[in-house]
Amino acid sequence: MPSLNYTTIHHETRKSLGLTANEYMVADLIYNLQNNQNSKCPGWCYASKEIIGTMLGMSSRGITKIIGRLIKDKLIIKNPTTKYLKSSQEWYEKVVYINQNDEQGTTFPRNREQRSLAIGNNVPKNPDTNNNIDNNIDNIPHANPLSCDKGKPRPAPVSNTIGYNDILEHFVTCSGDKVRMTDKKREQIRARLKMFTMDEIKKAISNTYEDRFYSGNNDRKWKADFTYIFRNDDNMEKLINMKPRRENARIFVQK
Repeated sequence: MPSLNYTTIHHETRKSLGLTANEYMVADLIYNLQNNQNSKCPGWCYASKEIIGTMLGMSSRGITKIIGRLIKDKLIIKNPTTKYLKSSQEWYEKVVYINQNDEQGTTFPRNREQRSLAIGNNVPKNPDTNNNIDNNIDNIPHANPLSCDKGKPRPAPVSNTIGYNDILEHFVTCSGDKVRMTDKKREQIRARLKMFTMDEIKKAISNTYEDRFYSGNNDRKWKADFTYIFRNDDNMEKLINMKPRRENARIFVQK
């Protein structure tokens, strides 16, 4: 298992970005992992949340939360097909480029407007950015990520909007609950699809109703519903990684 000896945190930069020390360390580690010379996929961090957590002494649940925050703040980019991660141009400009110049004795202000005046438009593009994939890939409907294994383009990912009914149908099949699609359910599904694949979400649903406790065989007769499963990334990750206790659980037939 890999280990990490130390992380240099530029606290002025960290505070300017509104990050905690843990969030800064995760972002910094992703940047360094994507630049690993021995990487199978140069320019991308493909380490699992468990590996990142082990390297930093954090739980995989905590890493999931932090990565979600970094993606939301556009400091980290997630490839929608491979789920690999990399630093955005924003991280490179606000952290790497400025800190490199600080080390060389050229100190730039952290304030965005003042920094723009100081460096003009001369900030170079992140040299570690894969030019085949734009930093705003999630906003490009026809993005065509490269396959690191074969070096050939993969088909464009299918829009997540197509998967709403498929996920709900799987939920109905597994749970036996007769529910309909609503705007709130679409919002919950869309939120979880930012961090998990459709297959992972279906696995979470399957695990829930293969488990005796979550399927209602408990002292309170409580049963996990759609809202519980999709409430947040923590619930989703827990159910994905759970080993169902199948004795006396609800049995369902896959379609």
